[in-house]
Amino acid sequence: MTDRVRIVVKCPDCVETRIDSDDVTLRHCVDDESWSYRFVCPLCRRPAVSPTGRLAALDAMLIGCPLESWRLPAELLEHLGGPPLTLTDLSELRELLQEPGWFDDLAHSGREGQPR
Repeated sequence: MTDRVRIVVKCPDCVETRIDSDDVTLRHCVDDESWSYRFVCPLCRRPAVSPTGRLAALDAMLIGCPLESWRLPAELLEHLGGPPLTLTDLSELRELLQEPGWFDDLAHSGREGQPR
C-alpha cells in the first residue's frame, strides 16, 4: 500500500482540511501571473477555488498536483467608447427594469418601421 500525499486546502464555505494531492488542480493565469487551486470540498461537497502563492503552487506541482493554465476573458481588455456609468444612469436603469414589458421594449428598440 502506498501512502498518498495529502495537502492542506481552504474551502471558502467550510474550514481548512487535508485532501489527496490528486484531488487538487493548480490554476495559473498567464495574463496576470496569479495562482489558485480548485477542488471539491470533502465536507460540503461544493466545488471551490482558492488563491495561493507561486511557491506553494510549485511545491504542490512537485508532489503531483495537475496544472491548468488559463487566460482572462478577452472582454476585459476591450476599451469601449462612451462615458462611464453614473449613479443617475443606474437609478434610471433600475426604474426602467421595474416597468412591465421592459424586455419587449428593449427587444424591439432599434428596429425602425416594426410595430411594438
